[in-house]
Amino acid sequence: MALSLDLRERIIEAYENKEGSIRALAKRFKVGFATIWRLLKRYRNEGDLNPQSPPGRKSKINKAGLKLIEKLINKNKDITLSELCEALMTQQDIQVSLMAMHRACKRLELHYKKNNLSSRTAT
Repeated sequence: MALSLDLRERIIEAYENKEGSIRALAKRFKVGFATIWRLLKRYRNEGDLNPQSPPGRKSKINKAGLKLIEKLINKNKDITLSELCEALMTQQDIQVSLMAMHRACKRLELHYKKNNLSSRTAT
């Protein structure tokens, strides 16, 4: 859970006024020791208290792409990930990997066919 800007300012102010050690302030403000330590380090180095954006990059698949995926899976329960990728490329001009498509389906809580019969090995 991210700390509010007000709480961050109060923590920095209390530390600068020497109202206690990092451990004492952590107990007082009911946050972890490491949280205050990272906040102080960031404030000293960058002078910024605002929360950072989460790590990683945004998905290539936008809301329209997610709606298309949902529509395709609901229309054809036997569609594979590679077929979904191809459909997204042709209809939305968005090229994604199989793993990105898997994550999108997982985000939508939809089930898809894992592989098609032609790609299975013969016995």
